Amino acid sequence: MLPAVVPDSRILLYNYDSRWHAKAPKVRLSLCGEELIRSVRDFRQGATASRPIVFVGYSLGGNVIQHALLYANSDDDFRHVVMLTAGVVFLGSPLRGSEFQSLAKIMAWFSRFAGSYDGIVRDLLYDDENLIDTLHHFYRIRNTLSIPTSCFFELYDTDYSKKILGIGLPSKRRVVDEASACIPGLERISLATNHSEMNKYSSADDRSF
Repeated sequence: MLPAVVPDSRILLYNYDSRWHAKAPKVRLSLCGEELIRSVRDFRQGATASRPIVFVGYSLGGNVIQHALLYANSDDDFRHVVMLTAGVVFLGSPLRGSEFQSLAKIMAWFSRFAGSYDGIVRDLLYDDENLIDTLHHFYRIRNTLSIPTSCFFELYDTDYSKKILGIGLPSKRRVVDEASACIPGLERISLATNHSEMNKYSSADDRSF
């Protein structure tokens, strides 16, 4: 659907392994961000190297984008990626963490024999000082370069225990609330859906699209 709306763009999908509850890699969000920037730099060669970039991140993907741009801004080899960034879109990204973090850590502990690793969810304690600092540094870069930034947040609860474990527990709530998904002073847009469905659309007429 997206190519039909922006036909002159080149749309790339970046995939990273964010599993934490089973067969999980020993990874954390900052490492994912560094790898994203390297991949962007290596892929964009020749005539494509100077094209503007719009980053779109769903859920933890938005946090990865934050780390990626901060890392790029600190390294001369990658700073041009920041300078070419024409926009950032956060789709339900836990920029200030998630109240689900404590439940996720418990699930990771109980799933440790299945190969769980809480490296990613450990970074998502609500209002954690490191998250606040990361958001602050990103906001400074965003303001300095006047990068258009839009934040989307969910309006409905998600039963995440059922989604992950297949069993219903008293854990139905918004995974990322408005305060965490949005940056004060920047564009905020609500979506009439739950967290799991924020990046899924039935058609181009879907109101969330």
